[in-house]
Amino acid sequence: MALWDEPPFENIAGVEYLPGTDLPFGKKLRIGKQETTIYERAIEEGYRAGIRAHARHYEQTNEIEVLTDHRFTELIDQEIPRNLDADNTALWRSYFIVGWTCVSLFLVPLEEGNG
Repeated sequence: MALWDEPPFENIAGVEYLPGTDLPFGKKLRIGKQETTIYERAIEEGYRAGIRAHARHYEQTNEIEVLTDHRFTELIDQEIPRNLDADNTALWRSYFIVGWTCVSLFLVPLEEGNG
């Protein structure tokens, strides 16, 4: 294999991924008798927090709205866990925005924020 060739996909418990570049976040994986989910905690928690925050905001205002940068930053700062290091803080913030945006684009139902 030449240096510029992609390595072949690998398969772990039915999940195909490209080693070194793809991590199968959010995928169920059975190891022996135990099933686990592969995810980066800050990513998953930020994403879910964005969905929950949007659901709460909708319950209070009864409308889907676009927030100003200032208001959105305030909202994130209210929600972010205080015990994260700098790298995980950046991941959490990024995926909070992803979760919020998914609700705004109707890709995720508001009801998912209740879970």
